Amino acid sequence: MDLLVNSTKDKKFATKRVIMFSDLSSEVSDDQLDEISNGIKSAEVELNVIGPSIVTGNDGEEPACNVAPAQKKTLQQLNGEKLMKKLLANVNGECYSFSQALPALSFFQTRMVRPSPWKVDLEIGATCKIPVVGFLKVKECKPKKSWQISYVRNPDDKIERTCTHHLNDDAQTEIEKDDTVKGHRYGTTVVPFSKIDKDLLSYKAKGKCFQILCFTKSCNVHRYYYLGDSVHSFVAQSEYSAVALSALIHALHETDMVAIVRYAYRGGIAPKMGFLSPHIKVDREELLFSFLPFMEDIRRFTFPPLNVNKKHIPSDEQLSLMDQLITTMDLSTANE
Repeated sequence: MDLLVNSTKDKKFATKRVIMFSDLSSEVSDDQLDEISNGIKSAEVELNVIGPSIVTGNDGEEPACNVAPAQKKTLQQLNGEKLMKKLLANVNGECYSFSQALPALSFFQTRMVRPSPWKVDLEIGATCKIPVVGFLKVKECKPKKSWQISYVRNPDDKIERTCTHHLNDDAQTEIEKDDTVKGHRYGTTVVPFSKIDKDLLSYKAKGKCFQILCFTKSCNVHRYYYLGDSVHSFVAQSEYSAVALSALIHALHETDMVAIVRYAYRGGIAPKMGFLSPHIKVDREELLFSFLPFMEDIRRFTFPPLNVNKKHIPSDEQLSLMDQLITTMDLSTANE
């Protein structure tokens, strides 16, 4: 406890937790049980015990972990269980059996990070500015790939990953990575495009920006236009700005419109496009922000029809069977 308290002193944590693994077969003593309980409660530390199922209350009641013991417990384990029940009751702790803890290891969960607010002025025209603050509302969670899958005949062989660069010639001449530059194909010609060229042609915002460019009907922003892996929520910074922001939110909601926004998180980066949509609940009003593509980012592909080849034209029987399959799998009328 002293190590935990000293290492977390003057630091902010959402929760502090002690996880204890034990089969309760070691010798125990309750000499300082009250001091330990008071120390855990004063440090605001959660206690979780992972071990054999602990029976609570009178004999015959269900165990706290809701799992029957796999084998009969020894006298020492019963004494340890008695002491652990008292400690968990004093600190309001929880216990889990080994069978409950093992399945939790099969699920990946990233470290919880408190999102930092982004304070900015929502600009409407040249004179109207509403101070708002944005928070990350939803974000796709992707595990970091820190491993590689490979196959070798001898499991004891050490695998090393190497990357080399070669010219597209008959000799496949090897070159250094520093001697390479990115390029884009223009017909049969490869046009080099270095980092210097990219910096010269890229537009950089002078400062952070959150500016409404125009308004449009929500039906004009199709679902497949949405970009990015996150959605941000914007609320007012103060009570004074809440009045103006609430008027904007209700106006967008009543007219079924969204606001097209120019977004730049900070200066020195390329601005992006996005849209703000109203979201009204009983106890909350907010604007939800999602990114949108530029015109040159949208690719419209035209594919030839499938009935060009007669082999691909379905027969009347096949069409009838497919209609029956779709009707059978339709769950919209399942309750009727």
